[in-house]
Parts: sequence; structure tokens; C-alpha cells
Amino acid sequence: MFKHRALSMSHLLWGLGCLLGGSTLLHLLTSWGVLAAAIWMLLVGGWMLWKCQPVVPPRETSETTTLCEAAVMGWARALKLGNPSALEHSERTMHLAEWLGREVGLSEPELKYLRWGALLHDIGKLGIPQDILSKPMHLSEEEFLVMQKHTEYGMNWMEALDFLGPAREVIYYHHEKWDGTGYPLQLRREEIPYLARIFSVVDVYDALTSNRPYRKPCPRKRPCA
Repeated sequence: MFKHRALSMSHLLWGLGCLLGGSTLLHLLTSWGVLAAAIWMLLVGGWMLWKCQPVVPPRETSETTTLCEAAVMGWARALKLGNPSALEHSERTMHLAEWLGREVGLSEPELKYLRWGALLHDIGKLGIPQDILSKPMHLSEEEFLVMQKHTEYGMNWMEALDFLGPAREVIYYHHEKWDGTGYPLQLRREEIPYLARIFSVVDVYDALTSNRPYRKPCPRKRPCA
């Protein structure tokens, strides 16, 4: 807002400069005195101040949104390079997250960032060795520490993309847990960003109900054994 008001003030100063020049010329070409010219300048200047409004930035167009969506989907498709099923997982969680987001009353902009975060939440796994990603058994403690790095990798890669906004919080914090036992920062309760909390629910649900190299999917209608 400060930037927009500063731009408005530059327009105002330009207008006042023109007004001062015009009043000076008027003074030279007429028989008015200095007092009359000053009164004239104050009246018109006051009117300009009253009419001055902050410059409002243009709203995000549908074309811009479409380009951003295409960029996000392009990044998400890169996940197939390391794990063919990763994109399917991301797309499923995107749809589930959008449904849950609507149920809890998220706004349309919030839903957009939630979708983007869902598609890109595992993008950091491109930096994880393939033998760890596809290991057909539970990871060792050392391997799990390596796997945990994917949230940091993803955040580092996406941090400069300002248009992603809160979607980057989903990427970085989606493995935090309510009780503080998650990663990477061991955040607790409301310390975890809201969109990341919503997404973590559907991420865990899809992980449990989908096939994994080290286990079969859990039944959808009863607890996993």
C-alpha cells in the first residue's frame, strides 16, 4: 500500500508543479495580485488532494492464473522422473485437499494455494537417492534422515517463486505433527501453518490407503492393522 500511495503522491506533486507554473503564467498575463494567485492555487490544490486516490494494482487476470497453474503442473510432472507413482499421489492429494478445504470454508485464493502446495509438496524428493525412494522395506534411521531432507530441498527450490505464496508453507511444513514430533522444525499445534495442517490430513490418508513398496494399502473403511 505504501508503494501505491507513493506513486499517487508523485502524480500529485507533478500536478501541483503544473498548477504552480500555470498560476505564475496567469499572474504574468493578468492584473491579478500575488494574493489572488495564491488563493487560486490553494483552492485547486485542495481539490486535487481531495480527488487523489491510491493507485490500485490490476487484479490477477485469468490468463496469469492459467500460466501459473501450467508452471506448477510442469514442476509436478518432473516428479515422475524419480518415481512414476509420485505424480498420481500429488494429483490425488490435490483433489482431496481442495474438497477438505471447501468443507472447512477456505476462500478461493486459499484453495488455489492449497492445490499448488499439494501438487508440489513432494518436489524435494527429486533430490533423494532412488534406492531410498524405492526401497521395498522400511527405511533405516540414517535413510529416514536423508528422506526428511525433501521438505528442505523443496522449500529451497520454490522459495524464489513469489507467486506460490502460502503454497510454499505446504511444501515445507506438511510433515509437522500436532504433538511436535514431526519435521523439519518440530512445530506444535497452531505453530504449524493452517494450509499445511489441512494438507497433512489428506496426505496421511492417501499414503495409508495407497500401495507402497514396503506394504499393501490399508482398507478405507476400517483402521489399518
